[in-house]
Amino acid sequence: MEVGKMTWKKDTINMQHLLHHAVKATSSLFLKNDAVRPVVEVEKNIPDTVGDYDRILQVLINMISNGFKFSTEGNITLKACCSSDGQLTISVTDEGMGIPAEQQEMVFEKFKQIGDTLTDKPKGTGLGLPICKEIVEHHGGRIWVESGYGQGSTFSFTLPVIQPDVINGDKLELAAETQASTQDNGKEESRLCLLLKPPLQGEGLDTPTTKKST
Repeated sequence: MEVGKMTWKKDTINMQHLLHHAVKATSSLFLKNDAVRPVVEVEKNIPDTVGDYDRILQVLINMISNGFKFSTEGNITLKACCSSDGQLTISVTDEGMGIPAEQQEMVFEKFKQIGDTLTDKPKGTGLGLPICKEIVEHHGGRIWVESGYGQGSTFSFTLPVIQPDVINGDKLELAAETQASTQDNGKEESRLCLLLKPPLQGEGLDTPTTKKST
């Protein structure tokens, strides 16, 4: 899909609130299997960023959902911290099946599904992580995975820390161009929501596409 044709919001994002929202939205997952436990390790006073609240939230929901889907026991750990170079790093670590080295780059390609030969493992659309990648890169960040087969996985992404003068001066330039036609924007918006919603709703998750930024 062509993310560049969509309209993107540009608001100050309270990261503490967004992280809490992601945990709350996925809490019903852990009622299905109490052998898989959520753990949250968020740095105190984590700074805000600027961008599209709903889409960054969807990235986190997707990552937590994937971690749960491929785990039978252990922790799903959400971490967030700020580095000295002005980057927020957010990661989700599971203790599940892991990803073989030769498949790690493929997970961010459209219509690629990890573990295609493992018929006993859940399958999805193969679109979630590629869309997450486009969303993260649109915000000036990067996304990657660290894993080993049978050793669990850590999916991480970065976002820039935006200083108040940058926010007020409107210096953040989002990469995608907006579409002039409201009708076309609405169609592209619907496509993203439809692609993300089925795998998430299949897990009984809240997919808040109308949640406003804070």
